[in-house]
Amino acid sequence: MTNSDLELRKIGPSDITLLIGLSTSLLTIAMGPLIPGLIRGGTLMLIAIGVIWCVALPGRTEQNRSLMFWPILLVLLGVLPSLFNSINLQASQETLAFLPIGFVLFLGICIAGAAGRKTIAIAALISIFLIALEGTLQYLFTNGLFSGRSMAGNRVRSSMPHPNDIAILPMLLPIAVIGIRHLPRPLAVATGSILVPLVVFTVITSWSRNAWIGLTVTGIALAIWKGGLIRISVGCGLIIAMLLVAIDVADMQNRLLSLADPMRDGRIGLWLAAMAMFLEHPFTGIGAGTFGFAYPDVVSMVRLPEGYQAESGFIPWAHNMYLELLAEYGLPGFLAYAIVTTWLMGKLLAQAVFGERRASGDRTDDLRNWAIALLISWSAILVMAMFDLTFYKHWVVYLYWMLVGLGFSIVARVQGRTRPEVTPSQED
Repeated sequence: MTNSDLELRKIGPSDITLLIGLSTSLLTIAMGPLIPGLIRGGTLMLIAIGVIWCVALPGRTEQNRSLMFWPILLVLLGVLPSLFNSINLQASQETLAFLPIGFVLFLGICIAGAAGRKTIAIAALISIFLIALEGTLQYLFTNGLFSGRSMAGNRVRSSMPHPNDIAILPMLLPIAVIGIRHLPRPLAVATGSILVPLVVFTVITSWSRNAWIGLTVTGIALAIWKGGLIRISVGCGLIIAMLLVAIDVADMQNRLLSLADPMRDGRIGLWLAAMAMFLEHPFTGIGAGTFGFAYPDVVSMVRLPEGYQAESGFIPWAHNMYLELLAEYGLPGFLAYAIVTTWLMGKLLAQAVFGERRASGDRTDDLRNWAIALLISWSAILVMAMFDLTFYKHWVVYLYWMLVGLGFSIVARVQGRTRPEVTPSQED
């Protein structure tokens, strides 16, 4: 009997509470405004209750606590100094208020183990399908089916607040592929053939250049990794993309070329302002969530390229997560997130290259496939972080700590397999 089998067989009421919270919290993001705030909070509360219950439960097999808690302590030590130099303490407190929820999510996934990974994979599959379906219907009929939202001008936003938030699809797609593997073969083939074209259609019609870039990274990586069905699905998606480009070649070309032309991209002024903020306060930053308050004054003093017109007014974030971390948190916060992410990606890369293809024959918890899927998601995030992603948005904080939790649960599982967790008598 494999360790994964034992994990799944040992599920009790505390685990069920945790798993319900993990699955429904991700779905509330996909369902958008259809889900009241009270229910959203309730799903997160279930995770917190499940974590406390599992930790306090007598006789429960303990996870590697040092592995679980050092990322939380490191990030806390990195971000807390920014509070002491914040130019708007209330804004910083509101921004950081969601961080403990990310910590609880991270702990919940680590504690849930194989069952948690499977639950999140299926939840990601359902979530991405709902977002992509809603986006497609929104484009075809102007209004969505369940979100009650209409298009933002000529841009699809599905159930998300803004069209640029469609970047969530490339981030979740590799996890959804793991979810597809849990389906019966005929259903998996049908789901994959429908899902990827819907995702491509929604991403393209969002006219979000950041989402386009993320989908390109994810699509190429998935086609190389999985082959077969995924290649067919990606091929169908590319055909849809070509048809959409043919509808409005000029607009597509202008949006893509603007990324390569600094004089046409409003991000340049934001980036220069963010760098100026960092250079002025390199060790504390200006405070979490305060970029928008400082930007108008700072950009007026920054030396801009000749002929360049910077964006004006209140712009909440820097449209570059790396510069945003440096500007708002200083070096301590930037290094904290960089260490956690880099360490985790190194461990996942080692598992993807040198790990066993299957965890002791357990198809439902293929650690190597999980490592590859997470590496693809991280690659898309790290690329998109250069253009728009921000911790100012709660869903980005949620997904960051969800992916960190998934990665650490795999690392803990691999390390746990290096020493006997179950005696032969227990297996019998």
